[in-house]
Amino acid sequence: MGAGLVGSLLSLFLARRGYQVDVYERRGDMRRGGAVEGRSINLALSDRGWRPWRR
Repeated sequence: MGAGLVGSLLSLFLARRGYQVDVYERRGDMRRGGAVEGRSINLALSDRGWRPWRR
């Protein structure tokens, strides 16, 4: 799975159902490197986006 929002959420659902899940992220940790223009780790979720996380 990718470590983005959808991959992370799907990983949680699959793990709860008993699957072994490995999560991979292509990019390095943005907190450790210098700032790269045009990229942000800020997130905004609508009500529809929060519903799956509440499950």
